[in-house]
Amino acid sequence: MWETQYLHVLDSRLAIIEWTRATGMKPYLDSLSKESEQAEFEREVLCEIEKDYPLREDGKVLFPFKRLFMSGQNNSSKAD
Repeated sequence: MWETQYLHVLDSRLAIIEWTRATGMKPYLDSLSKESEQAEFEREVLCEIEKDYPLREDGKVLFPFKRLFMSGQNNSSKAD
């Protein structure tokens, strides 16, 4: 088992919202019934992203994306 962190260079902090909208943020967005509530939630998340993800000199932002990998082998044998 190992973990790898990929650094994605995104065009903006808003791109982080777009990246996570269909994955990590989806359960939270789905629990909000109104589009206005979803938009407010995304604005609040963006405010926190602005604190934690500084812009580079070129205006882009680095987004670390962790992946966990595991490898296995089945060593069992069948007795006929």
